[in-house]
Amino acid sequence: MTLRHLLKDATARRINMIAAGSVDRLGRSLQHLVELLNELQALQCNLYLHQQAIDTTTPSGKAMFQMCGVFAEFERAMIVERVFGAGEAGSRQQEGRRAERR
Repeated sequence: MTLRHLLKDATARRINMIAAGSVDRLGRSLQHLVELLNELQALQCNLYLHQQAIDTTTPSGKAMFQMCGVFAEFERAMIVERVFGAGEAGSRQQEGRRAERR
């Protein structure tokens, strides 16, 4: 079941809690995660994240959810930086090889 379907069920008041395996399965940015949490709060629907043991029915759970979102976004940014950094390093090596051949 997708998050979109779960939000529809929460809007219809068929569910009052959404459970997910991990925070990184919910969104790609901190902004998206905060928007999701605000939307769930407006629908009076809570969130439980199994891997992080976060339950947004508690104030500490809400705070931990936001902190996990920050670290998830940081981790994605680091991966992107490494991938693009490796590509740029490879390009520089090829440029160096071309200059040696001349």
